[in-house]
Amino acid sequence: MQFYRQTLDFTCGSACILMTLSHFDRAFSADRDAEIDIWREATSVLALGMGRYGISFPFLKRGYGVEIVTNSEGIDFMPRLRQRVGEAHFPLFVELYDERKRRDFQMGLMERHAVEVTAADAIETLERGGVPIILTDASQLGDDVAPHWVVVTGLDGSTLSINNPLCETGNSIFPASDFGRIAGFQGEMTLVSVFRGSGSGRR
Repeated sequence: MQFYRQTLDFTCGSACILMTLSHFDRAFSADRDAEIDIWREATSVLALGMGRYGISFPFLKRGYGVEIVTNSEGIDFMPRLRQRVGEAHFPLFVELYDERKRRDFQMGLMERHAVEVTAADAIETLERGGVPIILTDASQLGDDVAPHWVVVTGLDGSTLSINNPLCETGNSIFPASDFGRIAGFQGEMTLVSVFRGSGSGRR
């Protein structure tokens, strides 16, 4: 998979989308213009970063299949977002969030709620030819505490490899047992699986 490093503090989601689009479409150009365009397309702007429905939207719009596994029942990273957005603008943020969620489901998004996201979920996505994008805490990867998105590029019984948009190069290697440590932000776990074509069909 082509690696793309985010150029702004809040574009990890956009970088993961670019890497995934370039994986499925070799003609797709992953560059800074595309990074900013995708960021504008996928966010509410008020929050800067992306939640699970923002990550999903550009794929669904382009005809890809998207399936989410999450233990979140509400808005992603709610306490942090409320603080960042501010009380005055929060009602507008909720309106934009709900609009994006509604359109995602209209375009065929599938979402499954689980107690936790496991390595088996990511492995299933890879075995079906999909790309798993997981939520993590950047502090687990050597940066500051913040919700952060990475692409899982490989996972088996011994090794986990990810494309971390904060790194200089791709395919950071970890023991497979580190999946549980890396996956999730402050108890919130989400896996966004992307498939070529909308008829991926969960087994």
